Amino acid sequence: MEIFHLHQEIGKAVEINALWYNALKIIQEFSGMCESKEIANKFKEMAEDTKISFNNKFYNKRRKCLYDVLGDRKDKTKSIV
Repeated sequence: MEIFHLHQEIGKAVEINALWYNALKIIQEFSGMCESKEIANKFKEMAEDTKISFNNKFYNKRRKCLYDVLGDRKDKTKSIV
């Protein structure tokens, strides 16, 4: 009999939030290259707010590392037999 374990994270994953920050920075750069300084500044501000929020929420100061997921701490492992 084979047992498969599916790991399902419930909450806000660190990788998704890091990708969101990266996307904001890329849009900021492209907007600046297209001479759209107003839009570039808007995305710069959004990226800075995201960075601050990310560091405040995901960084574990005691262990000096990042949390994987924020949110529900209930059983996150689902098993299929």
